[in-house]
Amino acid sequence: MEKKDFNLDYNIRPSSLGLENSKVIYLIHGYGADKNDLFSFANYLPKELTVIAMQATFTMPFGEGGAWYSLELGPNGEHLSNIEQAKQSVQEISKFIDASISSYGFDKDNVFVLGFSQGAILSYSLALNNPEKFKYVLPLSGFIMNEIMPESFDKDYSNLDFYSAHGTMDGVISIERGRTVSALLKKLDIKHIYHEFPAAHSIAQKEFEEVVAWLGERV
Repeated sequence: MEKKDFNLDYNIRPSSLGLENSKVIYLIHGYGADKNDLFSFANYLPKELTVIAMQATFTMPFGEGGAWYSLELGPNGEHLSNIEQAKQSVQEISKFIDASISSYGFDKDNVFVLGFSQGAILSYSLALNNPEKFKYVLPLSGFIMNEIMPESFDKDYSNLDFYSAHGTMDGVISIERGRTVSALLKKLDIKHIYHEFPAAHSIAQKEFEEVVAWLGERV
């Protein structure tokens, strides 16, 4: 197939049913990874889905990989996020999704987005700022970054369906931060599943099996 050019680089695996009118899942990688990271799962995801994995535009200060926004160590060893870069990445991802749906002719009423770590954080922002653009959202090992959330949660979220998960031994994004997400989704009356796994900052095998099953029920 001819791969089309958009504002972000990406990998694509077409749906077994063809591209036009196919349901599509967008994969958003974490800090230090790239478009090949989550795309390695593509062959295990439902064949009916077109799978697209995007590449972050910011480079790492060392080594390979990319970032959706930079991180710096604060005075107490905490990670400080570059909020302006995070906002820019949300805009770039949204622009990419709009352009690819229009150009490839995907089913705009059945858009999935899955993100890990930084990708999960941006997934929450994308869905809660623009709930009309998404239907199924899978943020894994993330949290709600208030600075890139809507000022007020007064939108219609009835269309959204979340699967979120977190590792209880996560040393990068604490389980406590992960748990606040479920509380917010419940408060907003958004359909969601939240599960915890005995894992570090990673996607556990059992977690991935649940993700595949959850997707399979929705294609």
